[in-house]
Amino acid sequence: MNKKISLGVTIALILIAITVTFSITTIFTMRKFNDRMYSIREREAMYEKFAEVDKTVRQNYCGTINEDLLLDAISAGYLNGINDSEAVYYNAVQYSRLTADNEEKITGIGVAVTADSSGYLLVTQVYSESPAAAAGIVVDDLIIKVGETDITSDNVEEMLESVTGEEGTKISVVIRRDKEDLPTMELTCRSIDVPTVTYRLLSDISNNSVGYIRIKNFGTATSDQFSEAMNSAIGDNSAALILDLRNTVGGNARAVAQILDRLLPAGDLYSVTYGNGITNVMAVSDEDSTNLPITILVNKNTSGYAELFAQIIKDYGKGQIIGERTAGNGSLQEIFELTDGSALSLTIGVFNTPKNIQFNKIGLEPDYTVLLDELLYEYVGQLDPMDDPQLSKALEIADAQIKALLYEKEQNGELEDAENYASGESSEADLSSTVSSEAESSGEEKTEENGTEEELSSK
Repeated sequence: MNKKISLGVTIALILIAITVTFSITTIFTMRKFNDRMYSIREREAMYEKFAEVDKTVRQNYCGTINEDLLLDAISAGYLNGINDSEAVYYNAVQYSRLTADNEEKITGIGVAVTADSSGYLLVTQVYSESPAAAAGIVVDDLIIKVGETDITSDNVEEMLESVTGEEGTKISVVIRRDKEDLPTMELTCRSIDVPTVTYRLLSDISNNSVGYIRIKNFGTATSDQFSEAMNSAIGDNSAALILDLRNTVGGNARAVAQILDRLLPAGDLYSVTYGNGITNVMAVSDEDSTNLPITILVNKNTSGYAELFAQIIKDYGKGQIIGERTAGNGSLQEIFELTDGSALSLTIGVFNTPKNIQFNKIGLEPDYTVLLDELLYEYVGQLDPMDDPQLSKALEIADAQIKALLYEKEQNGELEDAENYASGESSEADLSSTVSSEAESSGEEKTEENGTEEELSSK
């Protein structure tokens, strides 16, 4: 039976709906207005406080104020006060240097230096095909003079940039090696590509070939350099991979995704949860992958994208992690450039791995904890396995992985030559359970003999 609604009732319902809508809108608007007014009041209080401090200082301070330095300090102090441990302010010079580093090019004589306890500049790296390399400068040399300036403990920090310069400019340096000062060298600055990936071939305890790839940073050229290293490993008939991410900090998301895409099968790689609660998948992998077993080396300096990279491989069951608990930077930072050429980096979200693991402020716990003497940290990637207990353990695990793989392939009648296996042409299943059982059956301990379980857990 149809019931007709009178015109009066219809009008009343419309008016009620309008009233409810208006009320909700008014409440929402008032809340936004109050929030905005609160924000304005907070800003006014902040500006008033700063104006009072500034006025007091300028009226009473007996020294000279460097206005540029003051503005930089105020900006850095603001970020220090927002409870974002990863927030960073870069002045214009620092940001320009950061941009150049991200492009993996430097213009200078071709060395990386640090302030040494001796008060001189210590050469920590000499880039290949650089003026420094051609002149015979080597790692551990001390630079005691640049141009007419003697390096001292008072100016060593200021002189860190003295080995860089515009292309074509000449820089003279005096090197001290084994307590002996070498004749003055005059070098011509030029643009130099900074390698982020290195490769070498190692042998495990069963004399299997193992490709060792060190990733120093996930930069714009890292993916191409990694591909070259992978091709070398395949050409060398490597039966396993060791990926060294110790001391690896910084980089960009694209490089991480491109390398993981080559290593892993189809699926989501990682997502980011933003401050507003929204979670977005940021990268996915296609079906192509490698069948090489993977072992990953990390330490307490492994941070950010390097941690994310390691955990994603572990989530896919493609590799195990060896070393020390990582830094715990599992958040995403975005850099905002300011009008004067300076910039600030802010945390805008938190990473989630394929298994929805968040490691921010926690770090990654390795599958096998192996400590390395801190005096050897700066030589990571340069040591022989016999001098590097973490690398030695990685080769031991790689040996177990290879044995497990070959046993499984033999049982399935799928044994293939190492080149096809390495290049991913074989249809290998996930090896994680097989490798784990192989390691457990051989009596592997989850902690290396660098201390008792109690001692390590307390460190």
